[in-house]
Amino acid sequence: MRPSTRLARQYSITHSLFRHDYEILSDGNHMFHVDNSHLTPGKPDLTFHEGPDTKSPIVGVCKYRHFSSDAIVGLGDPSRPSMSWEHLSRESIFSSRYSFRAKVNDRTCTFTWRRTHSMKGGTLELVQEATHDLIAKFSSGTTFSKKAGQLEIYKCYSDQFALLVLITGLALREKLRRRSNSAAGAAGAGGGA
Repeated sequence: MRPSTRLARQYSITHSLFRHDYEILSDGNHMFHVDNSHLTPGKPDLTFHEGPDTKSPIVGVCKYRHFSSDAIVGLGDPSRPSMSWEHLSRESIFSSRYSFRAKVNDRTCTFTWRRTHSMKGGTLELVQEATHDLIAKFSSGTTFSKKAGQLEIYKCYSDQFALLVLITGLALREKLRRRSNSAAGAAGAGGGA
């Protein structure tokens, strides 16, 4: 399984000043600001704004499900009735694979994010289940870097599909980051007698 030789889209993802929010750039242009909310009741965990800040229009959201590994991803603005929702579901409790369904060329297809076995930890690949085509790759940045990662989309069916790939990829990256921070906090909590 190899990517197509032509890169359809590429996004650089960086942390904001205090490492909570994300900034997403493509070809040096600021595409999205992602508001990263922790434990705020009634607010999505990730809110994607098409522009440089939270005053820009909302184009997508992600809500992590409580007591579950799954997430719900929405395309559009939640305050409008035209919002479309997709489930980002973990295959099993022991799996690191997450799937979502999307309409492509008038049929619904399943796409799966999975971890790679590369030397660089945190790299995810998105494949189309029926064809096993590599659709996208999300490479994480280093721990102490401002760069959170890079998303390369090899097959882009539409702008909405690219946004769905971006939201689901960043949602998984943020979920892994939160889990890692939570584990580090729990490990440090037991140490001082």
